[in-house]
Amino acid sequence: KLQVNSYLGITEHTEQIEYYPRGYLAWAQTLIKHKIESSSQAFMHFGNQYQQALTRLVQGLPDALIASFTEDLEESIQTSWQYFLVGKYGAICLTGKLEEIVAIDLFKYVISFLTEDFSLDILDEESRKILHLALKQLNCSVALDNPMLPKQLIRQRYIERLIKQYDLSVK
Repeated sequence: KLQVNSYLGITEHTEQIEYYPRGYLAWAQTLIKHKIESSSQAFMHFGNQYQQALTRLVQGLPDALIASFTEDLEESIQTSWQYFLVGKYGAICLTGKLEEIVAIDLFKYVISFLTEDFSLDILDEESRKILHLALKQLNCSVALDNPMLPKQLIRQRYIERLIKQYDLSVK
């Protein structure tokens, strides 16, 4: 609680940190809207939405990279579904919306793929362009550091490391 002194006098305000991201509320509303009542229906809808978001996000990426990412797509969707159910994405995504989940999965993969897990010292110009796009997308999807949670591992492992090691920026 905060006490604020203004022209109206001293007033009390309560500040809240959102621990239940908007994406989970949007998901619940989607389940209600589409009358989804079973877990298998929910998973199928999640998978369809995941694939639609992926189709939008892969625009402009090389075909070889897309093929490599989608090689085990069903397994990736299953893993993301399990993480979604236990709330993992609520802590690492900005809002927890499905497009952010797909962006995190995809662009972490893109960064690891193009840098060969950060083992390359020098990148060609095309890789740098793609990595810059991945960096921007990942930065827009990953939650800001929350003082109540441990330091964001995705932000450290991917964004900050990519900027530092390959002299890229989010701009």
